[in-house]
Amino acid sequence: MKKAHHLSCIRYLVYTFLLFFSCKTETPEQQIPIMAWYGPSADSVNRNDLLSIRAAGFNRCLIDLKKSELNTRALLIADSVGLALFLTDQAVERYKSGQDSTLYLIDSLVTVYNSYQSNWGCFLYNKPGLADFPSISTLVDYFNSKHPSHHYFIHANPEYVSAATLDTTIYADYLALFVDKLKPRFMSYEHYAIVKETVRPEFFSNLAQIRQVSLDYNVPFWAYALVVSFNSHPEVQHSHVRVQLYAGLAYGARGIQYYSFRPPTDNLYEYGDAMLSHEGDPTKAYSFIRMINAEIQKLGPTLMRLRSTGVFFSEPVPPGGVAFKPGLPIIKINAPSILAGFFVDESNQKYVMFVNTDFSYGKRARIHFSEHVKSLVEVPKNYMPPLIIQWDDELYKDADILFKAGDGRLFRIVE
Repeated sequence: MKKAHHLSCIRYLVYTFLLFFSCKTETPEQQIPIMAWYGPSADSVNRNDLLSIRAAGFNRCLIDLKKSELNTRALLIADSVGLALFLTDQAVERYKSGQDSTLYLIDSLVTVYNSYQSNWGCFLYNKPGLADFPSISTLVDYFNSKHPSHHYFIHANPEYVSAATLDTTIYADYLALFVDKLKPRFMSYEHYAIVKETVRPEFFSNLAQIRQVSLDYNVPFWAYALVVSFNSHPEVQHSHVRVQLYAGLAYGARGIQYYSFRPPTDNLYEYGDAMLSHEGDPTKAYSFIRMINAEIQKLGPTLMRLRSTGVFFSEPVPPGGVAFKPGLPIIKINAPSILAGFFVDESNQKYVMFVNTDFSYGKRARIHFSEHVKSLVEVPKNYMPPLIIQWDDELYKDADILFKAGDGRLFRIVE
């Protein structure tokens, strides 16, 4: 017992130390949302566990405690560590299942939850089909009228599920109706991208359709990374996470989410370890995800100001991708598996994010720029000196850029 207490004290000090050095000064508008699914379990709602989430670079967390007394305990602790929570609650589940025909209990609980600064909203529905939209719309209308600051959370289906699950054969229609009828503050969708040792063939197509609806309706979307193994989804590697998140950011995502912090307890599959093991100890994924989160936090103030203008691929172009076309700042890339996402900021300054979508190998990519490009200035994501590229010869504007497996790099384009 003394040994366990001693280890708990050491972890508390380590998490406090990590949190101190990961604190940022960005405003909420500049801060990119970084969310973990499934925080502390019902028997582990304590400061140490919430600190471990915050210390890994997360500023949002979905907790599946369901009981109001556990939710309020978690909110009280989250207030003190600077972690925003999305809550699950039995009252919402009872209303959705028809056990409660009024919104009185939900209203009472939400009023209590809103007294905590860390309350970021309720998780309303996981992967609804079109047939579920009318009942969810009632909850959405309630929150928008009674609690307009409440950031309710609805999680959409991926492209690869069946038409029976979506209640339509056209995924683009599903997404458009999802935004139009459910009015989400942000678009969240599931996509298990890594299957065995490959990227799922629908991955880029799904990103393209999410991106388009996000632009059409002016609703930001969040990238999604699977970090727990089950079935054909392998034990997560550093490069698996990078591909999923940096590709999402290159398509214009304005938030990221990880599934999940601890192994799910839904008994649907035999899950491996996540960021925490089944015994509750940090895994190697905890360490490298903390590093990735630190990079994305550093890029966040720039990314949150940008608007996506196009996404293109080097040859061979994957399913759902688009080849480079004339008129872009980049003519071509002489390396396979490189994605380029283009952006502009509020002053029409151009940016590009390159992503090596190969999670097995690093790349040296030779990139050919148009004659209008004068220089390329990297936006730093760590404490290494940023890369600055300029040319003495105006006729040959090429550059070799190095990428780790799955990695992304953001640059400002000077024309």
